[in-house]
Amino acid sequence: MRDRLKKTGGKVGTRSCDTITTRCPIINNATTKKYRATGGIQVFYAFYALAIIVLILHFNGWLKRHNMEWLVLLIAALTFPVILFLR
Repeated sequence: MRDRLKKTGGKVGTRSCDTITTRCPIINNATTKKYRATGGIQVFYAFYALAIIVLILHFNGWLKRHNMEWLVLLIAALTFPVILFLR
């Protein structure tokens, strides 16, 4: 334990990287397992891609012509939970 603290400069929760001067944080296994199980980061980016597509269709008037303006409200309502639970 003392050797490890000497290598990391006394900082708990870090490990040395390839170079001596930089420090890399330890990856939390619980977080890694959560993202692997739920595909969290992929779902997060897929949501934002969908949101951008909906906004483009909204500003082009396509959603209004096809009576689908409710998609804008749905994306707006889902933004907070997606950021809270998937990021």
